[in-house]
Amino acid sequence: MSAQSAGQSSSQGSGQDFGKTLGVTFVIALVCSLVVTGTHLALKPVQESWTDVARYRSVLDVSGLLPDTPATDRELAALMRQLEVRDVEVSRKVNGDVKVATEPVFLVWTDDRLQRVILPVAGQGMWAPIRGYLALEPDLRTVAEISFHDIGDTPGIGDRIQEPEWRAQWRGKAAFNDAGEAVLGSGDDPRHRIDAVAGATITSMAAMRLVRDALGADGFGPFLDRLRRENLRPEGTGP
Repeated sequence: MSAQSAGQSSSQGSGQDFGKTLGVTFVIALVCSLVVTGTHLALKPVQESWTDVARYRSVLDVSGLLPDTPATDRELAALMRQLEVRDVEVSRKVNGDVKVATEPVFLVWTDDRLQRVILPVAGQGMWAPIRGYLALEPDLRTVAEISFHDIGDTPGIGDRIQEPEWRAQWRGKAAFNDAGEAVLGSGDDPRHRIDAVAGATITSMAAMRLVRDALGADGFGPFLDRLRRENLRPEGTGP
């Protein structure tokens, strides 16, 4: 065999080896991609289910319905079915733009008597969004309870707004002043005043602001006004 033929044979062999390597790499990448996609699709219902459970716990945390002992997921679902849900249109500010969204409001009834109204609250924290639920007493003016379930701010700092001591400040506070304006957490009037969390001032101030926004004219304010004018009974019941 001449040197030229040997060189051509070696070159062809190298090209074939490279092609095989490239083909094997492509197949492995394709298989890995299919596995990742399949795993994501398989786990998506589970992830959504756990998201629902976390949301249920947050709603029920302010409902006054939770038992003293820890409830199972099945018990949580049963308690959620006791709540009346009303879809309410509200305005949300997203990246500076005001958008209309439909939000679920939960009403807690006992023997056809309103016990609490639970409003979802959401807005921008220091670095990331904050979400939670605010429960009002039957007068629709007094805070019964508040809970934050999705706090994107710095762990160990921003999540201090979920501490029992700070949440306790909200209970019994008047959400509105005598003129009907949402003033919860603002000013020096002890009926509305809530002290910021030391070490998490910006996040706690943002939480108070987003609650006021939720209670205002672009939030659930009009819905609460309509509810005050209603003969407060569960939907679908007679007079």
